[in-house]
Amino acid sequence: MRFVHDVWLYAVLLLPVVWFGLRLSDRRAADRLRLLLGARAAEHVERANPRLRGWRRFFLLAGLFFLLLGLARPQWGASEVAVTQRGSDIVIALDISNSMLAEDVLPNRLERAKAELAAFLGRLNQSRVGLVFFAGSAFVQCPLTLDYGTTGIFLRMADPDMLSEQGTAIGAALETARGLLAKGRAGEQGGAFQAILLVTDGEDLEGTWEDAARDCVKDGVRLIPVGVGEEGGGLIPVTDAQGRDAGFLKDDEGKVVMTRLDVASLEAMAALTAGSPFRIGVDGLAGDRLFSELERMGKRDLEERRISAYQERSVWPLSLAAVC
Repeated sequence: MRFVHDVWLYAVLLLPVVWFGLRLSDRRAADRLRLLLGARAAEHVERANPRLRGWRRFFLLAGLFFLLLGLARPQWGASEVAVTQRGSDIVIALDISNSMLAEDVLPNRLERAKAELAAFLGRLNQSRVGLVFFAGSAFVQCPLTLDYGTTGIFLRMADPDMLSEQGTAIGAALETARGLLAKGRAGEQGGAFQAILLVTDGEDLEGTWEDAARDCVKDGVRLIPVGVGEEGGGLIPVTDAQGRDAGFLKDDEGKVVMTRLDVASLEAMAALTAGSPFRIGVDGLAGDRLFSELERMGKRDLEERRISAYQERSVWPLSLAAVC
């Protein structure tokens, strides 16, 4: 046996309090009657039947007990049923290059992106999700899974120190994400139910993203670029070996590096699948617009699971409550 809403069972502990309150009320009523009519007040009360009153109290408390039991929704008699999970496949490709440490978006681009993606995972339902991290190269951090809790743990680990090869190789990220989605199709040709959520500042220092994006489109994969940062740009803070503030990142000529959001590249990428880019700070990734985009991809059967289905039995205690 199990209870769906077991919080109602705690209210059962209040029934002795109700019984004590009724007894206290009876005693106060008797005292007031005695004050009005004297010591033999009970002899002047018509149709007073203490035994009948006791039974009424019993059925009142029993009715409340069964009512609370019914509200807790008891279930028993489990049987196994097959449930087919339907959904889509989404790979989040997250830029973890040094430029994502710029603070033009507070607290910085990377931390803001991680917070937005965590909110996205909190709303996501019935879709497999995978993680790809990239900078100068790309790697799979988490394969496609329905376990959003595990995905969230891997997401919080994202840090530029995870890759020694710096840069922003969007092409490598798209190829790695496309390969992960190809494994998820399990031999099927079309990827109409699949998408890549590319979260980056758009500065493609490798300059090869167009060919990789077209390959994704050929596979039927939807590209959803998400820009992080401001077009005006921001400076990249650096720290020394002891983790202390060491100013801002400089190039080989000693000039401070200014990193800017490349909106034009993101718009060109989104246009390949007749979409529009998102902007962290402008669009919430847990908002309706992004989920409307994902809904248009359609769904397919992801996996079949066997679960225990319990029979609803709340009608029995509710019926006893009505009788009482």
